[in-house]
Amino acid sequence: MAIMNCSRVHSVAEASAATLREMNPLVKIAALPGSLPPIPDPEFLRGFEVVLITSAPFSTLLQYDAACRQLGVAFFTASSRGSTSFFFANLHTHEYTPLVCPSCALMSLHESHNVDLMATCAQYICA
Repeated sequence: MAIMNCSRVHSVAEASAATLREMNPLVKIAALPGSLPPIPDPEFLRGFEVVLITSAPFSTLLQYDAACRQLGVAFFTASSRGSTSFFFANLHTHEYTPLVCPSCALMSLHESHNVDLMATCAQYICA
């Protein structure tokens, strides 16, 4: 499947990567050209923090999940066929540091004054 742009044809992976880059400007996102090898190369996967595969055969997904698990690389997959779909995420263990805006520093203050915390945070992040 490909998505048309006035100047060239984009694969679904390329079009998705462009959207993900816009949504996550602080994260390096790459769409790899070509078809997915049915057997993963652990040395190649070692260079990634996250692997996302869509619409691949189930046997291929199992092999990539196993390889990612051994390397500690997060693995996501999704597929949709007609009215059925699925999504799977294997993060192994996952730690994160929440983004705290100055407005959110005193959560109890927001709660006591009925301030919409999400709207306040969204304004800070988008500013």
